[in-house]
Amino acid sequence: MDQQIFCFLSSFLAAFTAFEIRGNLNVWRGMGLVLGILAGTLCWWLLLSGMAAYFRHRITGGIYPWLNRILGCFMLIFGAVMLIRH
Repeated sequence: MDQQIFCFLSSFLAAFTAFEIRGNLNVWRGMGLVLGILAGTLCWWLLLSGMAAYFRHRITGGIYPWLNRILGCFMLIFGAVMLIRH
């Protein structure tokens, strides 16, 4: 349960950071922002879980180490870009 809460909260943090959102929103814009982030997070996790279910039986054990390396590199590049932007 802790991991799901962390992923949920980190999606808000990532959105606020990426779009450089400050504290000057009115109530309606704030609610729209939160609902948009919730909808985007829901779509993203449905896409990821659907892809995982689809590819679960198609990926053999030998592919996992390479897949982990490639996806890890993508995550590092994304993190570096976010750090450089700020």
